[in-house]
Amino acid sequence: MSESGPHVSEEARNRIGHEIGVQTFEPVSMRHIKEYMAGTGDWNPLHWDEEVAAVSRHGRVVAPALMFQTVCREIVPESTLLPDGQHASLGVEGVTGRTVLAGQEIELGEPVHVGDVLTLRERLLSIEEKQGRSGPLVIVTTEERYTSEPDVFVARTVTTRIFR
Repeated sequence: MSESGPHVSEEARNRIGHEIGVQTFEPVSMRHIKEYMAGTGDWNPLHWDEEVAAVSRHGRVVAPALMFQTVCREIVPESTLLPDGQHASLGVEGVTGRTVLAGQEIELGEPVHVGDVLTLRERLLSIEEKQGRSGPLVIVTTEERYTSEPDVFVARTVTTRIFR
């Protein structure tokens, strides 16, 4: 393994099956929703027009389905990004190397509304070390569970990242 290749600490291996992080974020605002819509180009009135939303099955404005991920992303200075441009929080402590997102499964629950406070709980499911064509690889799978207060299920994601 080269110095720039992946490495897995014993501490990381010992955390498989355990919760590895909990974060609570600021309340969802209409500005969050509008910024997301501007970035995606999806201006569905259900997401911003209170009159349209009032007669929907939800009875109020709902955030776009996948917006929970952007609300729960840490905002950090560029100077704190890892050499591969990733947030340190997107990895698993004790696993190093350049990263790439290999896949994500998403299960949606209740919609997110303006004022909701989201909490993210992350659990380490597995760490698998393999030899690839171009050298060693570490495949890390985590489960992220998103809830709004009081403990309303918003979404569950299972994310796989490859460290090289």
